[in-house]
Amino acid sequence: MAVKIVIDRQAKPGSGDALLQVYRGLLPDTRAFAGCIECEIFRNEDDPENFVIIELFESREAYQQYADWRVGSGVLPSVFEHLATPLAPTRFYSATDA
Repeated sequence: MAVKIVIDRQAKPGSGDALLQVYRGLLPDTRAFAGCIECEIFRNEDDPENFVIIELFESREAYQQYADWRVGSGVLPSVFEHLATPLAPTRFYSATDA
């Protein structure tokens, strides 16, 4: 079953543009990863240092394979250096029949 992943990120003051550039460099590989259906990043209009990443993966297991690959790729320090807060827990959602 497909799973929607919601990730909230807060950049350091004045680092929003730099963080967005890092994401622009990372997203092509995310979108091409097996099991990724879609990946979008949204920037808060009232707080340009705040981003929400919304991804759709074929399954939670497919997302976990992606997350493990991303950690092993060594690029995450380029994201972490721009973050103001520790990583918030990743939230997973599945569609309902409502």
